[in-house]
Order: sequence, then C-alpha cells, then structure tokens
Amino acid sequence: MTRCEIFDTTVRDGSYAINFQFTAEDTAIIAAALERAGVRYIEIGHGLGLNASNSGKGLAAASDESYLQAAANTLKSAHWGMFFIPGIGRMQDLKLAADYGIHFVRIGTNVTEVEQSKPFVEYAKKLGMFVTSNLMKTYAVDAAQFKKQVQLAEGYGTDVIYIVDSAGSMFPEDIQSYAVSIKDAVRIPFGVHCHENLSLGIANCLKAVECGASFIDSSLQGMGRSAGNPPTEILAAVLKKKGLDIPIDVNLLMDAGERLIKPLIQRQGLDSLAITSGFAGFHSSYLNIILKYADRYSVDARDLIVSLCEHDKVGAPESLVEELALDLSRRAGKNRRESPGSGGYLFAFGKKGKELALSEKVAELARSIRSTAVKSGKKGVLNLVAAPGATSTRVSGFVQESFSFVIGNASVGSPEDIASILSATDGLVDVIFVDSSAAQEGSANYATLARGLARNSLVLSYLDGDAWVRSVEHLVSCLLDDTAGLKITIYGGERLGLRLALHLAERGSKVTVWAEAQHRSQAKKFLAAVEKWSAFPIALSTDSVQAAAGADVLVGMSPGRATIGVAEIKAMKSSGTVVDGGIRTISREAVKLGNTIGLRMLRVDMRATLAGEIAAVSATSRIIREMMGQDIIAGIPVIAGGIIGNEGDIVLDSIHNPTAVVGVADGEGSVLFTPPSPYQERIAVVENELYNRKIAR
Repeated sequence: MTRCEIFDTTVRDGSYAINFQFTAEDTAIIAAALERAGVRYIEIGHGLGLNASNSGKGLAAASDESYLQAAANTLKSAHWGMFFIPGIGRMQDLKLAADYGIHFVRIGTNVTEVEQSKPFVEYAKKLGMFVTSNLMKTYAVDAAQFKKQVQLAEGYGTDVIYIVDSAGSMFPEDIQSYAVSIKDAVRIPFGVHCHENLSLGIANCLKAVECGASFIDSSLQGMGRSAGNPPTEILAAVLKKKGLDIPIDVNLLMDAGERLIKPLIQRQGLDSLAITSGFAGFHSSYLNIILKYADRYSVDARDLIVSLCEHDKVGAPESLVEELALDLSRRAGKNRRESPGSGGYLFAFGKKGKELALSEKVAELARSIRSTAVKSGKKGVLNLVAAPGATSTRVSGFVQESFSFVIGNASVGSPEDIASILSATDGLVDVIFVDSSAAQEGSANYATLARGLARNSLVLSYLDGDAWVRSVEHLVSCLLDDTAGLKITIYGGERLGLRLALHLAERGSKVTVWAEAQHRSQAKKFLAAVEKWSAFPIALSTDSVQAAAGADVLVGMSPGRATIGVAEIKAMKSSGTVVDGGIRTISREAVKLGNTIGLRMLRVDMRATLAGEIAAVSATSRIIREMMGQDIIAGIPVIAGGIIGNEGDIVLDSIHNPTAVVGVADGEGSVLFTPPSPYQERIAVVENELYNRKIAR
C-alpha cells in the first residue's frame, strides 16, 4: 500500500445528520481537535457547500463567512477547505473563500455533468486553491465512460479526481475498476468518498488504498448523510494496522469523536431506507420525492427506490417517480391477496396463578422496569405513592414509558412495607421516586425512610397530590385549548379540589367549588383567604345540582366518593366534559347517562405529569450534584448552578463540566447576560480556556 491522506469531512458531510446546524464555534473546536490528532485535511461548511444556505438548500447555523473565519482564525497547520456545487455556489463565493485564505475547494458535479465544473475549476486555480473534482454518483456510469469524464476534469486543471460512492452501493471490485480507469486515463492522483449504506465503506477505502489512492474521506463517528461515512477513528486504526505511515494519534481521534460528535448522533440500529438506497444506488437527497409519491399511491417507498434506480441513478424527476409509483400501485392491486393472518400463535409466559409476597411482586416489577429501560436507553424509575388508609401495598403490573423514563408504580400501605420494597428493588432501578406527603398523622415520611435504606438507587421525593392536581389541570386546559371564560365546577372541598380551583381560576376560568358538609368550613376559610390577594374569585356552593347548572366542565376531586350523579349530569351543558379527577368520583348511573347523551367522560392519566415531575426533580438534583459550585479558571472566579456570586464573577453552565459562559454575576443574585465592556476581557479569557479543554485529552 502507498501512503495516503485521511481527508476528514465531519464538519461538512456530518452536518447533514444535524440539519446543517454546526455553529462557527463547533467548527473551530472540532477542526482544532482533528488538527491536534494529526489530521492534515479538514473540510468545513454547509453539507451542500458554498452559498447553499442562500440557495434554499437548508439554512445552516452560521454563514459561509463565519465558517471561513472560524477555520482561518483557529487552525495552525492543517489544510482546510469547503465543498462547491456549480449552480449552488457562485464565482463570488470562491472569491470570498480565497480572501479568507482557504487552502482547497472540492467541486462536486454528477458524474455525467463534469463539464459544468470547468469555469469554476479554472477560477479556483487562478485564485491559488488546491482543487479536487468530485464525480458524484460515480456508479451511474461504467468504467469506460468514467474514464472520459476523468480526462475532461484533468483538462480543466483539477489536482485530484474523486470516485464518489454517493449511495454507498459499491463493492471493492467496483472501486478497483474505477481506480484502474483513472490511472489509465490521467496522471493526477485520485481519492475516494464512500458511504456506509451496505457497511462496505471501510472495505472500499482499503481497496482504494491498495489501488494507489492518495486521499480517503471519512468522518468522526461515521457522522454523515444517509448511513454516514467511514468512521475516521476506525479508518486510521485500520490503515495503521495495515502498516501505513499515518502520522495520526488514534486515541486523540477517539477522544474527539466520543466527546464532540457522539452526543450529536441520533441514528440507532439500521435504517431500511438507507440499506435500500445502497442496494439500488439511490441518492438520499431525493428521499422526500420518493416518500411523497409512495404515500400518495400507498406503495412501499423501498420498492419505489428500486424501481426508480432501474431507470435513473442520477436524478429523480417527479414525473418519472409518480409514474413508477402509480405502476407499482396498479400491480399491487392486481396481485393483492387476502392476508394469511398471524399464524394462530398462542403466547403464554410468566408466572400464573401464584400469589406472590410483596418483596417478590416489587422485585418482579423492578426487573420489568430495568429490562425496558436498558433496551430503550432510558432511566428506570420505581414510583412509590403514599396511600393513606390502605391496609396493604398494591403493586401495579403496568410499566409506562415517557421520553426519558420507564416508570413502574406501587401504592404503599404502611411504613413497614418500605423496608421490604427497598431490599427487593435497590439497585435494580436507577431512581426510587417517593411521595413525601404524610401517609397518616404521626407516621414516618416515606422518602426519609427510603433514603436511609437505599445504597445503589437514587432516592428523590415529590408530592403526589400536587402532581395529581397538575394532571387534571393539564387535561382540562389541553383538551379545551383555552379554559378562560369557561364555567368549571369542582366537586370536592378538600385540599386537592381547592388547589385545582386556584390553578384554574388563575387561567381565567369561572370556578365554583361544591363542598360536602364536613368540608365546607375548611373550604370557606381557604376561599376567603384567596379572595384577599387574588384577582380571580372562586364561588362556593352548597347545592350540587345548582353548582352544575350550565357548567362547561364538571370535575370530581374527592377520591372514592361519587359526588357527581345523574342530576348533576342533567344540569350541565349538553356539550360538556366530565372528569373523574379522584378515582370513582362519578356514579355508575352518571357515567352511563353521560356516555349515552354524548358528553366527554374522562379519567385522569398521570403518565405525562409524573414523567415531567421526575424530570424536574432529577434535573434539579443533578444541577446540585454535578453543576453547582465555585471555582477559579485562569485566575478568574467562576460560579454555576444557582450560586450567588460577587460582582464580576463569571457565570458558567456547570462547574464540574463547564462548556459555556452564561454571563456575569451582578453581586445581587442576578446575571448580566449582556455584560458591560469591563467584563468582556474576563469572559474572553475564560471562554478560551473552555475551548481548549474541549479538545484536550
């Protein structure tokens, strides 16, 4: 094998994976990390090259000029440059790049349209740039035709010819065939740009090196369009293992990929459309057209991709795609048969018919939580709710998933059960989330008990009643879009009903509370106090039917007591909503009547609010544990996580892992987000130190 250069495209091709949202700061930091690792060629900018943002090809996070400036001001020894597509980029864009001292430009055209590059290659050479001609979708022509296109590019003055496997569809023998045609046709060096749709990117790169390639494209963590590019970390390691003299520190590459790129990659598992693209030779930039007509004619997008590429591997004319989609739809209609069904499987697993002890029940629940959480990459949470008046602990067999958590629930009947639960679940779940409201007067706080017993799981506490009230509030406000001006009657003069009344009144609702006789005195005192400081009056009613008259919404908030009956249903608006906000607060007859006459009869689903509560408490705990504190950076006092600092202290996003400056402390507990000029020098010093820490090993 001959020596070759790794050409890193993370900040350019990788930007496709984040909708072109690398900032100028990202560009500087990632490029610096690559240079520090020994990479000598670094491509930056919008995925589609110069002027792409202005051409409606996807708005990047920064301008071309900002990207150029970031590289020019940061890099010391590496060659850096940008991509350019004729028809998107213009002559003035090349001039702008030259003014910033750009080292190279890569001019990309479809392999069948190389002649479009001629004036731009010539102008770039005149400006003193190193130029590569990237013959995109190389696979669309055979080696003989490719040879002719290569000769055209050499005639325009290009320095390097690129074989481009845009769809990730090529095999090593294909790379060899095109490489031979280049070597037979021209005297200039060649490079390869591969994609991983069929997981052959590294193999194709190796074959290219064997065939004498001088440049091999790759990106950190394989970040790139569609299925991504060959990972720079792996490519460097493989080439070193093959004995090539690659002056690159693979450990530094891996560090950069882990710290700077891995957190940005959302791709998981295999993408069937990316695989199909590699199989057929389809360029993913046309995927929206495929999906549009696949949806319109109810055909499989994968079949449509294959059909298109049998006709055209370079473009995707909408008229052709629609014609092919229609043809697939017609053929599917002719060949459609009755579904064969599921096969009649009878699934039976798990323990049946055996009553488990409490410790066994919660352990089984915890294992279920853990299994689901590990498989989904989420945190496992066991939620323990205080159940006043209960004679035993009730364990739910249902495990729910939110965006970040997998949650299982148990209603705890007595303090004694906490020890049994903790011994069976500590360490099986990430978080034990405990209702810290008093289960009964004089009893120990469940959260305090749990903290004293837990050794491996994090114990966090909350008030279940507050979460319950917010669940009802969110249900009503989201369901009705805007509750302002609506008449809402709450049945329940206890603390939960009164809290809900205050929340809804502050939203502008006309709220009436009906309280049972034993709770009226308490409710009256509460509402009288509210009236003194609130601009939102709440009425108190002693007649349940009169309270319901003309109401838009009825909410039952007295747990286990059917305070909403048939008479109340008949009195409310015929288009109204009835909410069981306390479990079994609506009589069976009232439920039946409401459903019969078309009212919305709803119960509260706490999943969203509970997940939000866990997220808020977890994040607060994390801020305290991982972000809050004081330190000195480059001789300058810094604070984070809510610490009140002295005037002039620099406020960071975190003390233990700082990544950004938030502002400057004013000495009175507030932050100056746009600090006056005397502090700008201090900020610059701290920011520069943070940037250096990002690329340091």
